[in-house]
Formats: sequence, structure tokens, C-alpha cells
Amino acid sequence: MTAAAAKKPIPLGIPGRGPEEVEESYRFSEMALALIEEHNTPPFPETYAFWYSYASRTSDSLVSAVDRMIEGRSEISRYEMGEIAKAHLPKEDELTRTNERIGKEFSARISDVVDLVRSGASDSNEFQKALDSIGADLPDQITQEGLKKVLARLIEENQHMVERSRALHAGLEKSQEQIAQLSIELDDVRKQSTRDPLTGVANRRSFDAHLEQSIAAALKTGESLCLVMADIDHFKNINDNFGHQVGDDVLKVFAHLIRKNVKGRDLVARYGGEEFAIILPKTEAHSAVKLIDSIREQISQKRLLLRQSREKLGQITASFGVAAYENGISSAEFIEKADVQLYRAKRTGRNKVCLSERSCETISG
Repeated sequence: MTAAAAKKPIPLGIPGRGPEEVEESYRFSEMALALIEEHNTPPFPETYAFWYSYASRTSDSLVSAVDRMIEGRSEISRYEMGEIAKAHLPKEDELTRTNERIGKEFSARISDVVDLVRSGASDSNEFQKALDSIGADLPDQITQEGLKKVLARLIEENQHMVERSRALHAGLEKSQEQIAQLSIELDDVRKQSTRDPLTGVANRRSFDAHLEQSIAAALKTGESLCLVMADIDHFKNINDNFGHQVGDDVLKVFAHLIRKNVKGRDLVARYGGEEFAIILPKTEAHSAVKLIDSIREQISQKRLLLRQSREKLGQITASFGVAAYENGISSAEFIEKADVQLYRAKRTGRNKVCLSERSCETISG
């Protein structure tokens, strides 16, 4: 297999497709083995995983980095592959470790608070005992000198209690600040685990979870639910002609345009590569088509320029497949319905919105 053949975009598989998914995995495996041989890399598990990720386009940034690395070269070192994998493959382990660290620190801070509260309770008990002792030591007939001694003891015990209260307050305040900072870190980790780092929209993991929740809500309430699969037309040509950095910028523009057109309850996700998914709860099919056709028209009307040369990028278009949820179908079947319409839009000329069995041309074009 040539490097050019390996660069060819590969349609992403959809979990739940059964034999098709297995067949796709075999295809990626064959490509990975061919790449190992072509670039003289040892057939170790980590090198196989590296080339499998490249063949299956697990990460677009990894594909771009590898394309640049293998251009005009036949041999790639394990060190180079390791550096690229470290920089571009999803850092699930790193996020997990960060989660674990934050969890341990949360536990430690809560333990600190519990200890401080216990210490405060103990100090209160000691203060009460001191007051009881002073009361017990009071004679029936107290002299002026005796009264001075009692007052001196009361002042001393009160001062000790004030100091301990201040220490307790300072400790609780510090723990509160630490817990607030940990909450911010935890929120950052959560966002990292659910967001596509390039475009800022939801990632595939977040999309899968949100789709299941949306289906469950639609089944419970009986309200409409639509799913849209979108794909930038001729995206490979953009990468080939202008470079992957420009391709990344196009993805960002497309994602931003979709996000500004949908409502807060809707979800926009990068499904993979140049393909995006849009979940539209409480939306009828005709309303979904109207919204998506507006997005299609907006992106087709944009005229992008390269920053430095001011060269025109040309018209950017996208194709869309819309599916309305039907009771009883799984999330994988729902995705399949929208995907079928997306590829109909592609096959019939691109820059279209397709829904169900209706003619794409009558909807838009």
C-alpha cells in the first residue's frame, strides 16, 4: 500500500452495525499491517496501535502530523511515532489520572474539614468544662480578691476560646478555597472529556451519551426528536490544496456556524473527521429541515480567504441527512437513518439536505 492510498478518507463506522463494523475493523487492521511493512517499523503492539489509529483516522491531528512526517520518507522510528501519539491521540489515561488526583484531594480536604469541626467541638467542650470548674470553685461568699481571680480565669479561658475559634475559622476558610479550586479543576476535566479540542463542540463520547438521553426523553414525553448528520463536501481537497491548518480552520468555521443557529437545548458534536452530528429535541422533521437548510445556505455563501496571501479558498458547501426518531429503534439505527440520508445527499450532487424518502432536490439544492 502506498502512503497516498493510506491517506484516503475512510467513512467512519457506526457501532451496532454488526458485520459491517467487523469488516471495517479487518480493513483497518490490514492497512495498519501494510503501513508497518511499508515504513519499516517493528511489529510491536504499540506500533500496530499507532498505524491502526492512523488508518482509522482516530484523530485528524494525528493524521495530519503523520502525513507531514512520512512525506518523502520510507522509514519511521519508534521514538517519532511515540512523540506523535503522545501529542495527538486522545489522552484518556491523563484525564483519568487527573480525575483520580482531584478525587483524592477532595477526600483529603473534606477530611480536613471534618477534623476542624471535631476540633471545634472539642474546644467548645473544653470551654464548657472550664466554665463549670470556675462555677464549682466559687465560694458562697465571694470577696473582691476572689472576684478578681474568677474574672481573670474567665478572661483567660475566653481568650483561649477566641484564639481557637480564629484558628478554626482560618482553617475552614482555607479548606473552602481549596475545595473551590478543586471544583474548577474538576469542571475543566469534565469539559475536556466531553469537548472536541479543535472545534469546541461536543465530542463523540458526549454525543453518544446525549443521544441516549434524548431518545429516553422522547419516549417518555412523546415529543419529537430529530437527528442530523452533516459532512463538509470535498474536504480532502481543501486539505490537499491548502494544507491541514486551513482544513482545521474550515472545521472551526463550520462548527461555529452550526452552533450559532441552534438552540440551547440542542447538541452539536463532531462525529469524526469532517462529519458533524446535531441532536434536535422537541423538533418536528419539517422544522429540522428548514433550520438545516438555512445552515446549508449560510455556509455555501461564505467566502473564506487565506490569512497571509488573501487567496480565495472558494465556495465551501456541506451535505446533510435528517432523520426523525421512530419509537422502538435503537440509537445505532437512528444514526443509520440519518447517515443514509447524508450519503443520499452526497450521491445526488452534494450541498443538499435529504430527509426520509423525499427527493433531496425538492427540499433544497
